[in-house]
Amino acid sequence: MSELVLAEEEERFIKNRFRLNDDQLEVFLLASKRYGLNPIANQIYPQLRGNNMTITTGIDGYRLIADRTGKYAGNDDPVFDDEDKPRKATVTVYKMVGNERCAFSATARWDQYFPGEKQGFMWKKMPHLMLGKCAEALAIRKAFPAELSGLYTSEEMEQAGSPNNSSEEAPKPQREVPTSVTTTPDQSNNKAELLRVVREWTGKAEGYTECKKVLAECEFPTDGSATDSMAKAAADFCKKQIEAGKTFDEVFNKENNTDEEPPW
Repeated sequence: MSELVLAEEEERFIKNRFRLNDDQLEVFLLASKRYGLNPIANQIYPQLRGNNMTITTGIDGYRLIADRTGKYAGNDDPVFDDEDKPRKATVTVYKMVGNERCAFSATARWDQYFPGEKQGFMWKKMPHLMLGKCAEALAIRKAFPAELSGLYTSEEMEQAGSPNNSSEEAPKPQREVPTSVTTTPDQSNNKAELLRVVREWTGKAEGYTECKKVLAECEFPTDGSATDSMAKAAADFCKKQIEAGKTFDEVFNKENNTDEEPPW
């Protein structure tokens, strides 16, 4: 694994994007290098809650770190206590210890991870997926404690509430760190929520083009002037389509666009 090297402008971009002070930035960059995950590629995030910072990634980041050890030997699908209304999920991960394929199992319980009605839309829509991700993260961390100590998945941390540095995705820095619309932490939440819902709906890592399509469908501006209340209305529109069982392509039925610029 090659060492993560970031340019000065990239470090400045990360500091501004996640609203970190100098000490927090230093800790986050050290963690990124330790885990071999690139924050510019959205593989790792710092989340601030009060004076505490938590380093988070997605389940794919966990799998990548485990796979790099050369000892990761796969995992079983989650086993649920109730297929109709799961309240507990158990996942078994396998690791090669010597020449033996050893099992490491862990269980995640709904009442410990469900983030509540306000933030729990995706949990209610896809309870098996979300609970299964938490159980898999627990099992991988149990199997690879040295590699994953101090790193948590975003699904695990949702129950802790919204971080006070939540931010919509910004374009990756080129020569200069890009500027964005100035918002308070509370004002950015609905824009971040719109991006999150669109990414979940489309499976796209960025989702900027798709966000613009949603804004346009709702007859909102796509030139960067969309307000936070507009973002909330657009996110609600997406949720209604998802609840109706519609895919993004079914709703928009338009060719893909590769213009990955942020919608605000």
